Amino acid sequence: MRIVNLGPGRGADQVMVGTVVKPHGIRGEIKVLPAGRFDALPRFREATLVDPTSGSTRQVVLEKSGSHERLLILCLQGLVDRDAAERSRGWEVRVARAAIPPLDANAAYWHELEGAVVKTGEGRTLGKAQELMHNGAQEVLVVQGDYGREYLIPVVEEFISHREADGALVVTPPPGLLEMNEST
Repeated sequence: MRIVNLGPGRGADQVMVGTVVKPHGIRGEIKVLPAGRFDALPRFREATLVDPTSGSTRQVVLEKSGSHERLLILCLQGLVDRDAAERSRGWEVRVARAAIPPLDANAAYWHELEGAVVKTGEGRTLGKAQELMHNGAQEVLVVQGDYGREYLIPVVEEFISHREADGALVVTPPPGLLEMNEST
């Protein structure tokens, strides 16, 4: 099973796809650090900017987009100069879940799996899917177990088996991986 990381879910209806890191140029464009995989980001026309400290929101329409050195460059309606872009520094860029295209049956978005129970193919419950982190070579599923245990499982199709009807994620790591990566 493939896991596609766009970023974490934010409530029932949005996914945080990035964070504004700084202005780009003098015409109000912004540079956005993607929250997930750069190559997995969907095309979107509308988004919500959210200030994580105050909770303020602003609906925006994307006029054009590009990229530069693993950052998105967005030109949004209403951001017309560098000062306006500077005021959005640190804000989250969120996209409606309804605007994200569906995946094939053998794939799921990370925001759909956050908090899911994780079990082995033998039925042993490991804990809950807490985080998806990138270690430089691949993404790693962080599973938070009981008593502070944490399991690190590489997100490769050989180790991520399937999702059950109840939403549980079934993993099939090779012998010794859980014990090697288990930390308390």
